[in-house]
Amino acid sequence: MNKKSENTVEANINLVEDFGNYKLISATNDNIQIKVKVKRESIIPEDKILLEIPSKHCCIYNNEELVE
Repeated sequence: MNKKSENTVEANINLVEDFGNYKLISATNDNIQIKVKVKRESIIPEDKILLEIPSKHCCIYNNEELVE
């Protein structure tokens, strides 16, 4: 994603893990930890990323418990 829209946040990338059929990006934004599952072939920058977070595909956790 290259441009900011309503459901986007800029985050600092901490770790990218390759799980074979997908990659898991661990990032932070203002001390909030964000984890994003992306297609394996996705090109991921080294330091900062602009993430689109659609609400229908978003799960929020607090102290490892799902917030509903």
